[in-house]
Amino acid sequence: DLKFHDITNTVKMACANAIKKNVFMFNIHCSNGSKTMKEVAELVKENGSESLLIGVTVLTNLGEDDLQEMFRSSMKLEEVVFNLANLAKKSGMDGVVCSPQESRKIKEMSGADFITVCPGVRPKFTLNADNKSNDDQTRIMTPFDAIKEGVDFLVVGRPITKAEDPVKATEMILDEISEALEKNHHLVVDKKAFDFAHTIKATGIYEVDVKLGHAVRATLKLDVEGE
Repeated sequence: DLKFHDITNTVKMACANAIKKNVFMFNIHCSNGSKTMKEVAELVKENGSESLLIGVTVLTNLGEDDLQEMFRSSMKLEEVVFNLANLAKKSGMDGVVCSPQESRKIKEMSGADFITVCPGVRPKFTLNADNKSNDDQTRIMTPFDAIKEGVDFLVVGRPITKAEDPVKATEMILDEISEALEKNHHLVVDKKAFDFAHTIKATGIYEVDVKLGHAVRATLKLDVEGE
């Protein structure tokens, strides 16, 4: 779960190591600025790397009050997210980390192929009476609603890793995803293809088989890396 944030040269050296190891996806913070994002994007291109280069916008545990405290800015939080996402797109990044609440607008602005990786995904069974998360995540959304918003990668950590029964928790999350896919895209998650006994670990990105009709198959990525 690589997220680099430093001066341009340091970030580039870190990214070069990630590229050499053929990391599937790594992130740099968009607050590094467009100069750093452009140079890293060029580095990925020069090396012919297939690694996905993603920019972190505003961490999903932060809210409006946090941004006001840190930056004394009159900008709304979503305005900051959208501006950083736009800079990432212009800089040649493959996508951004954002909350599910911002995914749809970002795709409208930057194109459907611009990837959204979304932490703060909290299944219904973990929410309190006010439909809020009981942990530090602020800008949250259920898996069902995240799928409706067009999120590409759902980041689901503690609802699985801290669950008394991680397998059961994962099954319940897949049920929410399947319900959303059936209602919105006529897709269903084939849980038989998901080998719970061998794939539920503390961290990792797991591929969940998805079927469209009887012929076409796609893959849904379920990231349970700590968030």
